[in-house]
Amino acid sequence: MKSSPTQHSLFFTAIHWILASLIFVLIGLGWYLQYLPPTAPEREFFINLHISLGLTSVILVAFQILLWLILGSSPLLGGTSGWQKAVVWNLYLLIYGCVAIAAISGFLQATSSGIPIKFWGLSIPTWETKNSDLVGFYKALHEITAIVLTVLVIILVGVIFLKTHQRDELPPPHPPARPQQPGRRFKSKRMPSNLAKAILRLVKNLRRLGWTVFWIQFIFAIASALLLLFATSGQVLSPNELSGGLLWAFYAFVILCLSTIIFFYYTRLARKIYLEPDTYISAEKESSPWLLGLSSKVSLLGTLVSFIGMGVSISLLIAKTVSQPPGIAITDPSKIIRALDVFILVINFSLLTAHSIGTMVSIWVTILASNAHKQKLLASPHLNASSMT
Repeated sequence: MKSSPTQHSLFFTAIHWILASLIFVLIGLGWYLQYLPPTAPEREFFINLHISLGLTSVILVAFQILLWLILGSSPLLGGTSGWQKAVVWNLYLLIYGCVAIAAISGFLQATSSGIPIKFWGLSIPTWETKNSDLVGFYKALHEITAIVLTVLVIILVGVIFLKTHQRDELPPPHPPARPQQPGRRFKSKRMPSNLAKAILRLVKNLRRLGWTVFWIQFIFAIASALLLLFATSGQVLSPNELSGGLLWAFYAFVILCLSTIIFFYYTRLARKIYLEPDTYISAEKESSPWLLGLSSKVSLLGTLVSFIGMGVSISLLIAKTVSQPPGIAITDPSKIIRALDVFILVINFSLLTAHSIGTMVSIWVTILASNAHKQKLLASPHLNASSMT
């Protein structure tokens, strides 16, 4: 029994998302290892985990290439225009090449440093070539490749979402008089006009604002990721203390990634409400779908975290400014205002801007959903009669 192209597409999609997740986990582990002291007891565990995940990603890449050779081409490239197919194909090649370069450079860095290599607990034999001169070169190559790989994965995710956006077209609310397919148009014949207008307004705002905020937060997430990478590379120069503002910025960045995903699902929810309004806007359910409530909570949490991070960064700058004696050379390096301190403040400000936009939009859409629910209650005669009795 042959597997269908849909099954192939789902399989390829699963492998791609697993590989993308592994890349971000590896970036996070590498970022965390920079702050662990060499004598920390858990450092060996995280190094082995980093190596094991890196080798696993290489195995996934090799398996993916093997499937491409067997099937002829990736099913994910089907249904795309010429320029999109060329962009996606080149992105795949660059990502796979970067994964290979990062794995090889990391492997050589570990062997040159004398670090034993273990793959999920199994020791891998290596040659004993301890060379301190090559460690710096392999480390720089590994870090640069990791940054390029992160940018490429983010661009690939953006292209995939752009493809989804182009496919996301709602059926016309007033179709022509020819026979209609059941369930494919807005069901407003049996609805009061106020209820139909409220639901249609909710759907339009969910779709338009969902895509708008998604792309805004996606761009802010890319910029913040690059700024965090540069900031952490600068933080390595003084690893004795981790800046509080940088730590809060990392938390706000993680929340921003979650918020971006939620706003993407705004567009999915808009289509579902458009096709089946009675399922999502019901008098027996809550005033708004659970996704809208989750979006408001996540956006508010991100705003609070980024605001705290910006406050910590500003207070640090003020404290350093006040502590500097006039006319005397500063001998304590911790009291010097570095460019990194201002850099971290800019990161927190950009994250605060992205979360504030998400908060305002999520609150507005929640109000529209509550209005549609109110119109649904007014249009339910049996509920009105029960409330009167």
